[in-house]
Amino acid sequence: MRSKEPILEVKDLHIYFYTYAGVVKAISGVTFTVYKGEKFCMVGETGCGKTVISRAITNSIPKPGKIVKGEVIYYGLGRPVNILRLSEDELRELRGKEIAYIVQDPSSALDPLYQIGYQISETMYDHGMVGSLKEGILKAVELLKQTLMPDPNKRIKNYPHELSGGQKQRAVISMGISNTPKLLIADEVASNLDVTVQAQLLELLRRLVEKRPHPLLNHP
Repeated sequence: MRSKEPILEVKDLHIYFYTYAGVVKAISGVTFTVYKGEKFCMVGETGCGKTVISRAITNSIPKPGKIVKGEVIYYGLGRPVNILRLSEDELRELRGKEIAYIVQDPSSALDPLYQIGYQISETMYDHGMVGSLKEGILKAVELLKQTLMPDPNKRIKNYPHELSGGQKQRAVISMGISNTPKLLIADEVASNLDVTVQAQLLELLRRLVEKRPHPLLNHP
């Protein structure tokens, strides 16, 4: 049963993209509320704006996009905060710690120059969840175990190109849950994988969210 307390409110959101060909009104008047403990799913055809809305929640709309109207109210800090009015330093504190974002393409989220274990550890170290990168590596192994990564002690030493698509997605999920965020946003996390792996990852996310008292905002 979901809580009656909201964790996120999106109010009358409008997002436009200013291109050479003209203004593209990608999002017009979107409003919804996500409650604590809830699994909230956005459904729509490809190109309808699901990813744009997800990016707006952490004020991460890439240029030439711009949020021209609306509010994104986050309640996880003990008081309502309009994310769209936060400074860049405040947003850095929020992203990855309070609100985590699991991208659709894991290759875009993983640095090809660094091992998986280091990247997961760095995510925790940057937000003060571990005292050292070495401590983070040990926790990274446990996170990979939770995401059912095969042979996690070996995988932490792998570079992204050495992993399969499903393994890279498990690594990105591990990064997403590493700081125990209060809101987890999953951006079509299984869309580029085969049907069997899709089912495994969606079931994995369901179990992870149920183990942790945090809501999930997902669009399949």
